[in-house]
Amino acid sequence: MAYQGAEAIENFRQSLPKIKPDEEHEIIVATADGKGVPVLTKVTGKKIETHKPQKGPKPDRKKMAIVGSAYSSAPNRRTPEEVINSLFQNKPDSKDESPRVKPLNKRVRASLTRVEKGQEINATEEIFNWLATENEQRNPDNIKPVVIIMDGQPSLWTVAEKLPDNRIEVLDLLHATPRVWDAAGLFYNNHEEKLAFIEERVLRILQGQVKGVIRGLKQMASKRKLSKKKTEKLRKICNYLKKNQDRMQYHHYLEKGYPIASGVIEGACRHFIKDRMERSRMRWTIKGAQAMLELRSVNLNEHWDEFSKFRIRKLNDELYPNNKIVAKYDWKVAA
Repeated sequence: MAYQGAEAIENFRQSLPKIKPDEEHEIIVATADGKGVPVLTKVTGKKIETHKPQKGPKPDRKKMAIVGSAYSSAPNRRTPEEVINSLFQNKPDSKDESPRVKPLNKRVRASLTRVEKGQEINATEEIFNWLATENEQRNPDNIKPVVIIMDGQPSLWTVAEKLPDNRIEVLDLLHATPRVWDAAGLFYNNHEEKLAFIEERVLRILQGQVKGVIRGLKQMASKRKLSKKKTEKLRKICNYLKKNQDRMQYHHYLEKGYPIASGVIEGACRHFIKDRMERSRMRWTIKGAQAMLELRSVNLNEHWDEFSKFRIRKLNDELYPNNKIVAKYDWKVAA
């Protein structure tokens, strides 16, 4: 049933009405991430070899699905201090604050690299081609800013070049903060000291002082004479921040009201894939997994009722091709 339903989805997507640019918010947002799907694997060696002890997940047990999302967002201007207060709950939420304007026309889609009709379909390429199409539909003149929020995975940023040249690349803040947590653990054992260290560094990052934070971490490592193992961990943390510092201009993003965290795609990876595809003892074929992802995307995009009607019409046309011809005539019923 999943295979048969998925076969009609591409035609259904083509039949959907186009999103009107003048009905979108001021900011177009595109985001993507990867999530593993457990798949069936063929054992080529002796069965006993699968019992060899090893650390971490077993190889080839999962295939990476690329999840993409596109929507439009209204500006939400904040200060670094306001973001810190929300992250560290330094003050109770104000009841007078106006609620955030909800995103418009949020769409999600997921793809696995696979072979169809003898041709390989690359998951990352497919999702970013779709995101580019979404932007063209919502922002045909590229007047609106296009904000791309992702983690630090280089392969995704490379393919993101398919999107407009004036794109604003944003490293998800919640992928930067874990590095600061890791750094705090290298210097402190006390929880309160760690929190104070993290709050100060995250605030400085939000204020645009990424280079200063990196420099400060290196100076602390020298003064405290960290062990070789801890020094290597800190080096990796600093390299990550340095590599992504051009995407960490949060002070500018906050001034303009751009989003700085990709909660939409993180949530999509969880309820789109994990909650359905990674249940106990589940294993999927690539074809079956892709069919399920296609069907779930239709449901999550709130198009299920329209899709059901579209598929019924399609099946009726296939089963009863003469109905349209017969309907042209006025058939008189004998008394």
